[in-house]
Amino acid sequence: MRLTKKYLNEALDYDPLTGKLIWSYNRPRNHFKDDGRFYFYLNHHAGNEAGSVRAEKKGNSTYKRHVVNLGGKQFSVSRIIWYWVTGSWPAHQIDHINGNSLDHRWSNLRDVTPRLNSNNLKRYRTNSSGVCGVHRMTDGRYRAQASIKQPCGKFGKKNLGTFKDRFDAVCARKSWEAAQGYTSDSHGKR
Repeated sequence: MRLTKKYLNEALDYDPLTGKLIWSYNRPRNHFKDDGRFYFYLNHHAGNEAGSVRAEKKGNSTYKRHVVNLGGKQFSVSRIIWYWVTGSWPAHQIDHINGNSLDHRWSNLRDVTPRLNSNNLKRYRTNSSGVCGVHRMTDGRYRAQASIKQPCGKFGKKNLGTFKDRFDAVCARKSWEAAQGYTSDSHGKR
C-alpha cells in the first residue's frame, strides 16, 4: 500500500493548535483486511490519539519518539503530520523547535537539515559549566569551543578561546551560536 494524502485524510484527524493526531471516526472499511479488524478499530481506536511513545537511546541520553502504524509500516508522528498538512514528505528532518519531541503543534514543527536540527541539542549531563561548548580546564580557566564540519565531512572542535572568567567564555560561545543560527530558546537547556 502506498501512503497517500487521501488515505491520511480518511484515517486521521489533526488539530494544529493542540498537536494531537486522532484516529478518525469516518475511516472507511476498505482500509482494513476484514470486518473484524474494522469493527475492532471502531470500538477501540476511533476518536483516540494515534500512535504510541517509544524511548530510543541516542548516545548517552534517551529520546522519546512518537510513532504510528499505518498500512503495516511504522512512521514518526511528526513526519505524518508534516505530510498531512503540506501534502509532501519533509525534505530533511522534523525539528521540534521547543525541544519537546512529543509537542506536535504545527507552530512547533519545522523541516531542517540534520546540522540545523543538532543546534537544538540539550546540554550533556556531564557538563559542569552549565553551558554547551564551555568547560573548565584543570588550571581553573574556561575554554569555549564549538563543533564544526571539516572539509573531509567529519566533525572537529574549533577553539573559540581560553578565558580566566566563565562569563567571557560563555559570551564567546553564545556569540558563535548566534552567528551559526542556533535557536536560543532550546539549545543547551536540560
